[in-house]
Amino acid sequence: AETVSFHKNAGTLLRLYTKPIEHSFDTNPLYTYTLGTDEDYRTPDYLFNKLHEVFNFTLDACASADNKKCDAFYSIEKCGLKGEWHQSTFVNPPFSLNAQFTRKAIEEAKRGNTIVMVIPSRTDTSYYHQGIKSGVLTHKIELEGRINYSRPVGKQYGASFATIVLVFNGRRFEVERLKSLGVVIAF
Repeated sequence: AETVSFHKNAGTLLRLYTKPIEHSFDTNPLYTYTLGTDEDYRTPDYLFNKLHEVFNFTLDACASADNKKCDAFYSIEKCGLKGEWHQSTFVNPPFSLNAQFTRKAIEEAKRGNTIVMVIPSRTDTSYYHQGIKSGVLTHKIELEGRINYSRPVGKQYGASFATIVLVFNGRRFEVERLKSLGVVIAF
């Protein structure tokens, strides 16, 4: 595999460092391929379970039948960017679609839903700043250490980046109970 500046390939590099653009899942086979193979990582159970204790999730907005965390979930085929989210939604989006899922999280939070996102800590991105300035972000949790994701076949993937949890509309929950995960910052 070709490696470019510590990235798996040039496509990953381009997605991370170019301006975000709107993508069509119906017409862009590259994204269908990418989402189906390169970005199918499972959220570690310890992290999801700790968050679920507080938020009692009703929907996993980015999953597959193999890695879903809730009975109700959106898969690649039934994209979570297109559907409505529930009262308490868990979101661990494909890394290449963080901007789109952050915009959707803000939109759904403004409808009154509680959204909890697990994303790379990239505080220099426009989508991160959109979340911070949205008026519906209530907490940020800076996770201690790096997450070990797993692939559907069980292979571990140690993240090479810090991870944060963004909580939209978390006022009515006891977010402080999550201090064991890292630093909890209220907005």
